[in-house]
Amino acid sequence: MGIEYNAAIVVGAAWEDINEDAIDSIDELVENGDLHDFPPFFDGYREGLFGLYIVNSPDYSYCEMEYTAQDIEVAKQKFKELTGIDGKIYLTTIGS
Repeated sequence: MGIEYNAAIVVGAAWEDINEDAIDSIDELVENGDLHDFPPFFDGYREGLFGLYIVNSPDYSYCEMEYTAQDIEVAKQKFKELTGIDGKIYLTTIGS
């Protein structure tokens, strides 16, 4: 098993900003694949962000990231429907 890192632009929220009462429902959405966990380092579950991908890079590589304002608005709307939270746009590393 290797450690991989890539980067992504996501719509979501930081785990640290979530009310303790909402953690279980967010966990369930992540486990079901409706949302993704974006750990900033290997084994960093609940350490970074959770949300929806807009675009992501290949492992350890650069790429041109193409997306539109509509992609972001659709993701923000879906995130709000799933969580009741207004999602923000983040650029993040992902360690897995």
